[in-house]
Amino acid sequence: MFKKIVGAVAVTALVSGCVSVQNKPLAADASKALAHKSLAYTEYARADFAAMTAGKAMFGGLGGAAMVHAGNEIVTENNIGDPALDISAALASRLEKSQSMTLASAPVQVPKDDVGTLVAHANGADFLLDVKTLNWMFAYYPSSWSHYHVMYAARMRLIDVHTHAVVAETMCKASQPAKEAEAPTHDELISDHAAKLKSLVNQEVQDCVNLLSSQILHV
Repeated sequence: MFKKIVGAVAVTALVSGCVSVQNKPLAADASKALAHKSLAYTEYARADFAAMTAGKAMFGGLGGAAMVHAGNEIVTENNIGDPALDISAALASRLEKSQSMTLASAPVQVPKDDVGTLVAHANGADFLLDVKTLNWMFAYYPSSWSHYHVMYAARMRLIDVHTHAVVAETMCKASQPAKEAEAPTHDELISDHAAKLKSLVNQEVQDCVNLLSSQILHV
């Protein structure tokens, strides 16, 4: 069991890295400043996806690398995109409607996530919505190694391009299914072109969109 716990810690660190995130809801004055301004949102290269199974967890760091390799194969073969882009598009659409903003026709592709790089790629937009996946994986339950849940974490920032100020920021964490009793087996998760995995990821996208829009962006 100890080796399995070590493996879980190793792969989580490998996928998420060390990222500092503040919890900063959009203030009323900042919200007013959005009205009738232009908005773009970011797109990163797809984040690594880890497939954590009990067998791979026994091998610590080497097992973590194997999990990422296996996970990336699953999402590539089944055409599963990074959830951050779907979250961004949904939030941007809500901001566009609620604040009468002009939304860019396509996301801006960015190589790094520092604010200086982001604003340099904003393509003339007044504000930039930045959602980046920090952790994305499925893992077995410690109490039931044959059943799995999907975990997701992302950082959301809304950046004033002109001042480089981050006017809103937080992290969204989601886990599906919500109840362990509803958790699929590994075969159920990835069968039929990973239909169950896609369904759980889509639910996590909606969970994050609802949380971020209501509690942070107020739209």
